[in-house]
Amino acid sequence: MISYKELHIQGLQDYDLLHKELEILRPNANHLHLIKELKCRIGLKCKKIVIEQPYRDADFSSVHTLFYSKKHFYVERDCIRLLFLADEELESIFGVISVRDSTTDSRGRAAFKPKYLLQVNKAFILQSPHKLNLFGEEFKTNSFPWMAQDTDVDVCAHIAVWSVVNYYSQKRANYASKTIGKIVEQTPNSLGRKTPSTGLNLQQISDILQENGFYPLIISRDQLGQQMFSQALYSYVESGIPVIAALTKKAHAIVVTGHEAANLDRLSQHTGIITPDELISNWIVSDDNHLPFQAVGTKGRYQQQDIDYLVVPLAEKMYLNANTVVERVKNLLHSNTLSIPKNSVLRVYLTSSKALKRVASKNYAENKRLTYVTLSLPMPQFVWCADIASYEEYKNGLTSARIIIDSTAGTYEAEPWLLIHDKNELKYLDEKRNTYLESTKIKPYKLYTNNLIEVDKL
Repeated sequence: MISYKELHIQGLQDYDLLHKELEILRPNANHLHLIKELKCRIGLKCKKIVIEQPYRDADFSSVHTLFYSKKHFYVERDCIRLLFLADEELESIFGVISVRDSTTDSRGRAAFKPKYLLQVNKAFILQSPHKLNLFGEEFKTNSFPWMAQDTDVDVCAHIAVWSVVNYYSQKRANYASKTIGKIVEQTPNSLGRKTPSTGLNLQQISDILQENGFYPLIISRDQLGQQMFSQALYSYVESGIPVIAALTKKAHAIVVTGHEAANLDRLSQHTGIITPDELISNWIVSDDNHLPFQAVGTKGRYQQQDIDYLVVPLAEKMYLNANTVVERVKNLLHSNTLSIPKNSVLRVYLTSSKALKRVASKNYAENKRLTYVTLSLPMPQFVWCADIASYEEYKNGLTSARIIIDSTAGTYEAEPWLLIHDKNELKYLDEKRNTYLESTKIKPYKLYTNNLIEVDKL
């Protein structure tokens, strides 16, 4: 029979009671990392924990079959599930984690609402729906898939790939969910046996992503330089794409899942055309060493400057890469083709044409002609957008100039533009590449923020 036990959290010492309970249920597992993280990251934001056991976790079952069932000493297949409540009511569930029988780290698959773990005051984060059932009721929370590595079967790179694959499986119907055991089995055999694991290189990470329907792009900081590297990271994350970041000197991999809100006070330190990454101090990451939504900036064990490679899981029709778009748009702006302020913020991101048109139909009310053209314009499945906002407009979440770019265009294609407008003119191309130029007054409208979800720290 499944049993449930409630533990009320009135002080941090109550997590020690949880530790004792877990030691009784799984005496050989290492619960130290879990208890330490719960005290530091959640603390008194949790009022009650429901302990459910036994709980069959598909991910731990997959590695149990693959490896632990073959070990000399017995490892329990079933897990314990901990549910975290903000008050006494079940509807206040804000997080869940599986506790596995692991001598290395008992923290299994988890999903938490970001605001309970956020380390910065405000951030924009990738999130996907997570469903859980308790007492016959279904509860939903938005989160990003997370799990700690167990070091024997899966390591940080496996976890990074697993989280990306499962994020997309919860967001889009054409991607399938995969257990961590299945991800490990997909590891190419080029470096010998798969278990126990000795880690993954960048090519293996890319190969596994390809196995799961992605068209990965590997980006090197040394090849691009720090400025273009940061621009690319921002553009892809702002596009709603979780980016696997490799910290080769630290022998570690994490997933960048968002960024801290821009520090608008920094605009006073700049002149000319800048990109938003210059206003951001911290990236929000999924790091298997810590509960999710960890901030990575200029301090701590892992820092922004430690990231030297990116693996970007692109869709098939995302051909044009971020840096090519940024540089092409900058060249266009420097040619004075558009009438824009000298001091402007250039924000480049990918989105689906369907989502872009849906937002345009709601947010362009004062710009009827721009709305009509945007909704009528033939577009590929994905488009690059470049929003150009004056410093003052950007502070207010507005833009008055935009370029929409064909993501299927070739790197050296002369005219990848689908639509270009500033405050006074609107230029667009139809499916036969016929160009239309109209004079029309365009009022500032909201920046497109459909790809990430704004989160305030609790």
